[in-house]
Amino acid sequence: EMTRGLHHCCGADVLDLGSVFAAIEQLDTRFPFTLVTEGLLLYFSSEEMETFFGNIRSILERSPQAVWVTDIVSRANMSDLLASCPRVAKGVRSIFNATGRAVIPENPFEHDEDIYEWLDRFHLNAESVVYLRDVPSTREMKDRVDDDTRKQIVGERKIWRIRYSA
Repeated sequence: EMTRGLHHCCGADVLDLGSVFAAIEQLDTRFPFTLVTEGLLLYFSSEEMETFFGNIRSILERSPQAVWVTDIVSRANMSDLLASCPRVAKGVRSIFNATGRAVIPENPFEHDEDIYEWLDRFHLNAESVVYLRDVPSTREMKDRVDDDTRKQIVGERKIWRIRYSA
């Protein structure tokens, strides 16, 4: 029998529900767990986002004590980031170019209101939202980047804690 520690990372095709369920099959879903996706959603088209949100809902619906923690990024957030600092903008654009995706135009979330509408449509509820500017690790940037630049880079982006809401 395979035992898992408190932290378990696994690969899955998040657009394939079977792959997602296979990735979590070793978890005892009677107990709380957290799904973490980071730096993922901003690459999805609207159609892929529909599939992904449906898959997340299926997992959370099946395990109501589970939570999803993610960094949902709006087009407004991306515009702020790209205007923040030339070095950062260049790095971000190079990543986007490497993916071959039109990241900003394909993002279905213009502003946070759109994110909340999507969550509601999939019976998901944002239990809490934490601004990245308030996260301790971003404060450590003060040693490397001046305050104005740090504020521009972090902008209004957030970390979302989401649960299924029947």
